[in-house]
Amino acid sequence: MRTIFSYASTSVEQWNNFTTEVDDSLGVYLDRQYHPNFDFSSLSLDRMWHALKAAIIGAAIVTLPFQKVSNTHRHSYSPELTKLIAINKFLDRFLYRLTTRRSNRPTQIAQMTAALPSHLEDLATLLPDYSVPTYSTTSASVFKSFLRSQKNLVSAFLSTKFAQHLTDSVEYYTALRDEHFSNSLGTFIDSALSVEKRSIVLDRVLVVLDSTPTLLTDLSDIKQAAITHFQTIVSPPLVRYSSITSFPARWQQAYTPLANVSTSLYDPVLAPISLQEWSAVISSMPNNKASGPSKISYEMIKHLSSEALDFSLLLANICLSRGDVPADWREAVVYPIPKPHEFDAQLKNTRPITLLETVRKCVVKVVTNRLSNIFADGKILQGGNFAGLPGGSTDVPIKMLDAIIHQHKHDSTDDQELWIVSQDISKAFDSMDLNMLKLALDRLHIPALLV
Repeated sequence: MRTIFSYASTSVEQWNNFTTEVDDSLGVYLDRQYHPNFDFSSLSLDRMWHALKAAIIGAAIVTLPFQKVSNTHRHSYSPELTKLIAINKFLDRFLYRLTTRRSNRPTQIAQMTAALPSHLEDLATLLPDYSVPTYSTTSASVFKSFLRSQKNLVSAFLSTKFAQHLTDSVEYYTALRDEHFSNSLGTFIDSALSVEKRSIVLDRVLVVLDSTPTLLTDLSDIKQAAITHFQTIVSPPLVRYSSITSFPARWQQAYTPLANVSTSLYDPVLAPISLQEWSAVISSMPNNKASGPSKISYEMIKHLSSEALDFSLLLANICLSRGDVPADWREAVVYPIPKPHEFDAQLKNTRPITLLETVRKCVVKVVTNRLSNIFADGKILQGGNFAGLPGGSTDVPIKMLDAIIHQHKHDSTDDQELWIVSQDISKAFDSMDLNMLKLALDRLHIPALLV
């Protein structure tokens, strides 16, 4: 079971109560901030994070609406139909036990005979013009005939109710699709194209042990198999380089530190974060995103009071000044997501998504924004061997490629072929060698504390 907070149904009053509750929990820390002799540098990062985390999650549980959900899908029927299905299953089991012989059958039959009147009374509340008939249990054959007659009656009525349920469902979802067409085109398109939100349940995993396929069903075995799989899914680098002097000649120049870049250029990156910048980054974070291990979401952070926001900003600035983060920020939750084909209990048919702490991602966003602006303004990165920067776009190469295809289709006078090569590197980001990344950062003279 997982706790899902229902932000769509959260009222303004509930958010206000959440904000107040967070402030009450952080009261000791918020008061100490304004003590004139308080030494900010003496604060422990772990202690600050644990205080902020406990305050936010504690306030959310108390004030925000939430529900417990599981990965097991169950059909939702009306209470009347659910009760009718239960009665039908009860009569099925009763007849089955009366027609089979086992050592424990008399005890089970006695228990079900005692429960039969209450089921018949429930049936009387569901079926029109039905009253509980009299019956006798002295004769087994007569009693079984009575149960079969009740079972046939319930089955017939259940078929009618299922048909009505299907008709009502079609009408409901038709009206819902019309509403989505007016108010939510994305949802309408997904529905029209029958886009299915696929998921898996890791209750079994197929592995190969000593050349023998083995199906694991024990939870601890499954967890260990998943850990081993995701630890070894990316092969280690074939060659490990510790310095550029050991590089092949053609790559030494590519990793040689740039002569025209000064370390002082990055001073603004490590400068204290202002409240305005911190608020802007938090506001830019998207809603309806999965949260990290602590379950703190962007919606919760956006509803912090100015005092609690100052406390989170103090935490972020201490992280920058020390070049360190709380221990919890080094942990993450890995969820296996199904690939477009069937899971078949094989971990190779999944791809992992890693969920990090949202406050940590806000701090990283500040650093990323600052670095990106410096790279773009100073034109430090040249050529095409880097990812996107502010102001960049994929429009130009896409339009160039489209123009080439169009020209070849309509202007070509001969039978020449046009070949287009697309390279998709498997696990490109997961296989990033951290030592090589550090050498690339050293090439740009990025300060060691920032690295």
